[in-house]
Amino acid sequence: MAEIRIEELILSEDELNPQGVFAIGLVDFPAHEENFIFMKKAEKNISLFKLASDEKHLVVGPSIIPDKKILQYDEGGNPFYVYFSKETTEKLSQNFLKNYGNKSFTFQHNEYVEGATLVENWIIEDPKNDKANALGFDLPAGTWMMSIKIDNLELWDKVKNSTVKGLSIEAYMASQIIENSKPKEDRILKEINDILKNK
Repeated sequence: MAEIRIEELILSEDELNPQGVFAIGLVDFPAHEENFIFMKKAEKNISLFKLASDEKHLVVGPSIIPDKKILQYDEGGNPFYVYFSKETTEKLSQNFLKNYGNKSFTFQHNEYVEGATLVENWIIEDPKNDKANALGFDLPAGTWMMSIKIDNLELWDKVKNSTVKGLSIEAYMASQIIENSKPKEDRILKEINDILKNK
């Protein structure tokens, strides 16, 4: 089986090619596979969130989970993985706000939408004591969390009927190859063969 490439997504120091997150996609299948929680009344598992009501039109969820391998495909259809480090994730969260990104949202990465506003933005530092945990998320330290107020009624309907389930960043990034790894099955067979040879 062919090797699978793993790349770390990084921010380049090239000032002529500025990089970073320029929008957040409201999507049906986020690449990090973690759905957001949308705030509606009488939902017991999020009752600790004081703004948890249908009238508030709030969604909360992760935009980047650091060190999580995300499957991608190159132009030739070959699979590879990418991931963000904790350090890069934190820089992206800060740059997004510095660049006035609190209203930069798209629907399915296709078109910008009106009536979606970032109202809270934080990095999880202590997973057990973070608000994300109180809301039912089980996410690692370094995760970039967002609370978004949705005043667009058409978009809110998409949230309520689960057409929109999570957040997915849109960014210009550089990358560096970390390793070319064999699929798990190949590695296991090699380890077994090595053990047998040694015996």
